[in-house]
Amino acid sequence: MNIVDPILFQCHRQPPVAAICAPGPGIGLISYRRLEKFVHNITRKLHALGLPARSVVGVNIQDVIFHVAVLLALTRLGMITVSTREGEALLPIRTDALITDSKIALDNVQVIPADLGWTEGDGRPLEPDLLPQINEDDACRLILTSGTTGAPRAVAVSHKLLALVFIAAVRQGTLLDRYLDAVAWLITGLTLSVVVARAVFARGRVTFHRVIGGVLLYLTIGVTFVALFGFLVLLVPDPLSNLGTLQGNFGIGNLIYFSFVTLTTIGYGDVVPLHPYARGLANVEAIIGQLYPATLLARLVTLELAVRHG
Repeated sequence: MNIVDPILFQCHRQPPVAAICAPGPGIGLISYRRLEKFVHNITRKLHALGLPARSVVGVNIQDVIFHVAVLLALTRLGMITVSTREGEALLPIRTDALITDSKIALDNVQVIPADLGWTEGDGRPLEPDLLPQINEDDACRLILTSGTTGAPRAVAVSHKLLALVFIAAVRQGTLLDRYLDAVAWLITGLTLSVVVARAVFARGRVTFHRVIGGVLLYLTIGVTFVALFGFLVLLVPDPLSNLGTLQGNFGIGNLIYFSFVTLTTIGYGDVVPLHPYARGLANVEAIIGQLYPATLLARLVTLELAVRHG
């Protein structure tokens, strides 16, 4: 299995949908149909260069979408890719070739100049018999890392591992996943609240770190209520209006929004508590949101006066 195959399948499935949106100069936005055409045209160009499969090829191209298209074409041809940052052409690992859109000369490395002309063509896919046989455990990508020693290293990623990462990123979470996420958010919020509160309200001088801790505690209160509202949404049907379905990994975005709008008592009114339990939680959070800043300020002033007169 080649990791590029499911990407090309998606190109067939939703050709007009936006595939990549990249800020800055360059192509900027590309649909699946156009991305597929780019990949096939670049694949033919690279195949004509005669680079053998399993070659380690560096890519130094500044345009993000062109860079991605070249990576996909190389991977489709069974090569192992590694990207370099802007202004960095030398890699700490051995490479068989470097594809770049800059003027670079390197010793013992084949430098292949690239430009957007590679993307032009009729978009016909390369004949199947010209594509190499790929095993799912074959490496397709190198990720540079310094490790703990400071010495440059690279971690090899296989087609199978990359596919599993993609599946984990896009899969829909089960009900158990959402409960576990809610538990994780609650444990995180309560633990941070206890640890930070002890440091913020303890005796001692008022320092910059104590003030930052006060801000962190305020935000942590909002996170704790995210978990509580999450449990409510999972246990009670439609406790909040206009919340939408909790999709994917707990669907936490809308709950974060509602929690902090309630904590700060802004109350835009686009998401409204409907169930009595939801109204009760919202009231408690709003009261805490009002009393906490006054309590924190009073405590900090008291601590500062105690230090000055102590």
